[in-house]
Amino acid sequence: MATQTESQTKTTALTPYQVSRYSRHIIMPQVGSVGQRKLLDAKVLMVGAGGLGSPIAIYLTLAGVGTVGLVDFDDVDVTNLQRQILHYNDDIGRPKVESAVDTLKAYNPDTTVNVHEEPISSINAMEIMKDYDVIVNGADNFPTRYLVNDAAYLSGKPWWMEVVYYLTGRRPHIYQDKVVIAVCFLHLLRLGKFPAVLKQVFWVCFLAWLEQSRQQRW
Repeated sequence: MATQTESQTKTTALTPYQVSRYSRHIIMPQVGSVGQRKLLDAKVLMVGAGGLGSPIAIYLTLAGVGTVGLVDFDDVDVTNLQRQILHYNDDIGRPKVESAVDTLKAYNPDTTVNVHEEPISSINAMEIMKDYDVIVNGADNFPTRYLVNDAAYLSGKPWWMEVVYYLTGRRPHIYQDKVVIAVCFLHLLRLGKFPAVLKQVFWVCFLAWLEQSRQQRW
């Protein structure tokens, strides 16, 4: 069950403080005041508050995204601290979502942080996602990635999948016209139902798609 921290009162116009705080966005023609207001009204769900989720959640908050949801059920461990920048040494043993709320609110008190301290599953995924505009998948295991893919598609929501492999990172973003293709291919591959030749073709196409996604800018 989600809990919600104290949030700002939404207004149509930017306040003087917001104009000053987000001035570097507002002067950009790609964002402007209209874009910043859209960010303030946006709701993004972050699945995972670890190595992938930490920088994403922080930058979403700094950018002025009005609502950030966090899904995680793990506790902070000392081995997390060299990469999971949402958490500090004093947070060892605390639930990651609690530590993350403190960090995000310190960065931007105006951002609403919704906490979902539970494993995401086929039972609760649709319910968790329903109030968000965009889903970001920072999970570190394939079953959760498949699940988020399916639930995002069925919910009609775009989603980003963050991937790290040693020193390499990927950020493919999938919209509704591409999700169903990706999920079907990935499920078939997982089940071993691709002939060998199709497997090779699939991986060539999939890696090319990842590279194209890496070069794109939001």
